[in-house]
Order: sequence, then structure tokens, then C-alpha cells
Amino acid sequence: KKYTMSGWFKRSGLSSNQYFYSYDSGGNAMFIIGFYATDKFTVYDRDASSGSDDINYTTSQVFRDPAAWYHFVVAVDTTDSTSGDRVKIYVNGTRLTAFDTSIAPAQDYDTIANSAISKDIGRWQAGSNYYDGYMSQFIFIDGSALTPSSFGSTNANGVWIPTTSPSVTYGNNGFKLDFADSGASAAAGNFGSDSSGNNHHFTSNNLGTNPNTTDTPHNLFCTMTPIDKGTNAG
Repeated sequence: KKYTMSGWFKRSGLSSNQYFYSYDSGGNAMFIIGFYATDKFTVYDRDASSGSDDINYTTSQVFRDPAAWYHFVVAVDTTDSTSGDRVKIYVNGTRLTAFDTSIAPAQDYDTIANSAISKDIGRWQAGSNYYDGYMSQFIFIDGSALTPSSFGSTNANGVWIPTTSPSVTYGNNGFKLDFADSGASAAAGNFGSDSSGNNHHFTSNNLGTNPNTTDTPHNLFCTMTPIDKGTNAG
């Protein structure tokens, strides 16, 4: 009934369905968190028994700046008596309130996202809609709906940056991925190591020899954008 997802994302490919956290039972039960082809952010959760959309939020705002790191926080508390506060979505510390679609869960709904099931990061679990971009400090909290201040803060330059070691309680299903392993260690499958203490490690696939980058939310690099280019640009 309660969870928080926090993650930092710098997009590369745009204008396609790209899911960075998901589950699909192969039937009716599923959840996705990520981007639609419209470059709008979505949170979707559906229980098999209901056969309908139990949670369905799609932002009105688009997120298509490949030069920016976005920090998304999804905080869910289905026990909240106010339906509009059961799902809260934040970007770079600010709560989003404008949505094209906003279906709140029924009170005390048991989310699929926080069920004790195998989940995928970086794609739709059905095997498609891969996330195209960078990712940093991916955290899942089981049992608490937290605010962005648990995971980030504004530095002296007015930039929202991650808290390196958040003071949080991860709960039974919680995990923290720092993506710290590199080279042979990452290729061997250690890139998805959970540093929360819960040992909910993820198996990495198709990462290449060294998937790490020095472009991080703490150390932003300039990036060329495909959105505004001349007719002769590749």
C-alpha cells in the first residue's frame, strides 16, 4: 500500500515508449513507470483481479531535454483518505499537478509495484520498450511514501543533486542501486548490486564492457540535442 521510487535519468533517445521500471505477468497484472512516445512521464498499475486501470497517471508536461538530468520521485500511499494524494509525482524536487490522465487508486489498494515479484529495470518486462539514456542512484522504498528531500537537495549553484547516502528505511522489498561496478565486474553481472543491505541484487544484461559514465547528476556534461538542429545535421 505504500512505496517510493526515486531515480535520476538523463535521456538519450526520445519519442518512443521507454519504461525504466516494470512488471508484466503475461496476463492482466502489470505496472510500468517510464516515458510514453509523447515524452510524457507515466505511472501505471493494474491488478489481475480487477482487469482495469487501478493507477494511471500521465503528465501533461513533456521531458525531452537530453542535456538534463531529471530526478523523478513517485510516492504512493493508498491508505490516504484524500484520493488525489495517494499518488504523488515529483521532478527535481517539485510536485507535478498537471496530468493528461489521472486515475487514483481505491483506498487501501495493494499495488503491483510493491508486490514481492521479480521486476525489470531499463525495459518493459515483456521484452521491449527499452529505456534509452543514463541512469543514476535508483532507489525503491517499501512501506513509506517519502518526499524528494529524502533523496536530494539544492546545491550552492541552485542545482538539484542527489544525496549520496540517503537516511531512509528501505523495508522488505526495498533496494538501492548505485551502479558503481565497472569493467569486468559489471560484465560479470555485478552492476545491479543492491547497496541497501537487503541483497535484492539485479542481474545485468547486455551492458557491454564498461557501462559506467562520468556524466552524473553531480558532474553534468554538455550534450548535443537532436531537438533543434540544422537541416544538414546528422
